[in-house]
Amino acid sequence: MINIEADNVNGAYTEGMLYLMEEGVPEESRNGKVIVAPEPVCTTYYRPTERVLFSPERDANPFFHLMECLWMMDGRNDAEFLIYFNSRMGQYANDDGTFDGAYGHRWRKHFMFDQITYLVELLKRDPTTRRAVLTMFDPAFDLGTNSKDIPCNTQIYFDMRYNKLNMTVCNRSNDAVWGCYGANAVHFSFLQEVIAGMLDVTVGDYRQFSNNLHFYPNAPRMDIVLSQPFSTDLYLKYGWKPYPVVTNPTEWFQDLTNFMDDPHMDGANSFFYMVARPVLLAWIAHKEKKIGWAINIAESIADPAWQHACVAWLGRRF
Repeated sequence: MINIEADNVNGAYTEGMLYLMEEGVPEESRNGKVIVAPEPVCTTYYRPTERVLFSPERDANPFFHLMECLWMMDGRNDAEFLIYFNSRMGQYANDDGTFDGAYGHRWRKHFMFDQITYLVELLKRDPTTRRAVLTMFDPAFDLGTNSKDIPCNTQIYFDMRYNKLNMTVCNRSNDAVWGCYGANAVHFSFLQEVIAGMLDVTVGDYRQFSNNLHFYPNAPRMDIVLSQPFSTDLYLKYGWKPYPVVTNPTEWFQDLTNFMDDPHMDGANSFFYMVARPVLLAWIAHKEKKIGWAINIAESIADPAWQHACVAWLGRRF
């Protein structure tokens, strides 16, 4: 197994992509030619809350990444919300406008109970437990099905050491560009930070085990991505600190629901109105083609990394 260690997603993206470009093996897949790591890869993030990727060539959509985090944590599986931020998501939806493998829905509703709430209570009762497992893959539902949306990430292990919450995510098939060092680095570190906040502990290491790490060389824009397979770490360069996601754990899920229903509502957790609200409002202005207004709103985002990423993403378009 190959081990990649990095402070944050920018270092991991650089190391992971260079490794795949140098050591990856060409194979054929149901989606065409693919470059695959010759063995499983474990990526370890030592500062996982530094989750924003800055590579302009990769051009990750920060609006979509953050809003999908909130959509997941709210336990939803409707396609309409995500399609508003990324129209390509529609190709994975069912005819009824839902996703089969939505992670947040699996975490909170699919198995008929809220796994996150149960897991938090388990770790509170026994911080030394090795049974804190969050499951996404449901063999009765997923094994052998022709669904367009089967979870690639199958389960998550949590453990507490030295008052830190560590997390290991297991993935059966991981696209390095769009998944592992894109959406996964954002969504799962967000989940880790929320659970750590509920437990009143700090965020520890985040390990991503990718049984099959790969990229598709003929995918759209991959020629640009592969021309500059690295990302500058602006967290290190400017000393940026992530804005805390959880400041009032007892009110967090209620604040989340309120925000998803009405983003103009304030709450006990300032992340929603200092970071998430201007991200959402800037996207709405972008969709309405109010270019200057979108950038102006994005410049008010309290988290410096999200602010930079959103302003830069808008600027590359206008």
